[in-house]
Amino acid sequence: MEVMSPEGPSRAARGGLVLGIALATCPATAVAANWERVVFAYDFAAAPEGPLDPTVWIINHPGSWWWVQGRTQFPNYGPWYPASEFPRVLGGACVIEHHHFNPHDGDDPNTTFLGGEIRAVAPFSPDRCYRFEAAVRCYAYPRGLVTSFFLYGFDGSKSDEIDFEFVSNRTSDDATYPGGDPVLTNTWNESSQKPLYVVPAGLDLAQVNTFRIYWYPTLRRIDWTWRDPAGVEKTLRKETAPGAVPDEPMNLYFNFWAPAPNWPDAYSAALQPVNGPAQNQVFRYDVLRVEVRELTLCKADFDRDGDVDADDLLAYLPCHSRPLQSLPAGCETRDLDGDGDADQGDFGILQRCYSGRGEPADAGCA
Repeated sequence: MEVMSPEGPSRAARGGLVLGIALATCPATAVAANWERVVFAYDFAAAPEGPLDPTVWIINHPGSWWWVQGRTQFPNYGPWYPASEFPRVLGGACVIEHHHFNPHDGDDPNTTFLGGEIRAVAPFSPDRCYRFEAAVRCYAYPRGLVTSFFLYGFDGSKSDEIDFEFVSNRTSDDATYPGGDPVLTNTWNESSQKPLYVVPAGLDLAQVNTFRIYWYPTLRRIDWTWRDPAGVEKTLRKETAPGAVPDEPMNLYFNFWAPAPNWPDAYSAALQPVNGPAQNQVFRYDVLRVEVRELTLCKADFDRDGDVDADDLLAYLPCHSRPLQSLPAGCETRDLDGDGDADQGDFGILQRCYSGRGEPADAGCA
């Protein structure tokens, strides 16, 4: 607990009052009032079966005649290839498939698999904070495959990224991970990554699971969470290291692919493409629903960066006055209780809303 006054760390008289205050920090990642504003939502159970809505989703990489990620081609239909059968809406989910046989590969033997990727059309700006939520389901996969839910942006020279990746080399290893499936959380900033595997107790990726990415670019923070079978949201990782949090616009993605040997932790030499449809094996990854919410800022967050901390206290100080004393010009936002002044009552609200540096403030605290 941090003890503060309107003059800073020491107690001081101001406006005839002695204003000492205990400011308790409290994380607000899961506070419902913070996430009331939905900015993007898509429920595939409510979408017609067949191709995805092109006004909402982009499939693979249009404009590129041959796009390969790792060892998997994402076919771009149009002048080069016929319309892909996947990703598509089927049975209440967006189904992304991975095929061992790629009919577009002209090599002998074939060197690529056939997979898929979707991304939301609209990017998300780093000048605000978001909660990205996805309900997904994996299945039993051979070693050497990766499914993912992630954010990605590229500024022309370097990339930013925040990932949930499900690496079958790990998820298929029940002997090493008997208590739950491991997930790879990762963040890239300016093409520099910081990966970390997490093993949530009880996680079964063959069931429908809800994962969330909390991206707080203004707070330099990322949270990765998972809702367990009882519906309890559990934080898997919190990242606040300097330089680790992306600060570029990013889009929302899902994909299914086979890494190359340059990612040895996810690569499997035993997984190889086949040369004909008779030997083909098909695996699927389901995305059932997606939702993005924007952080509602607290009234006491005067610098609008997502937390209420010492910077907001300092922004309040020049405006503090006696009760019923008119507000100085430019101090209107410091009147937190709406009674026309910035007095002890407003300072009490600031006390209740104080979250501490880097902790999202509770938007309902006032």
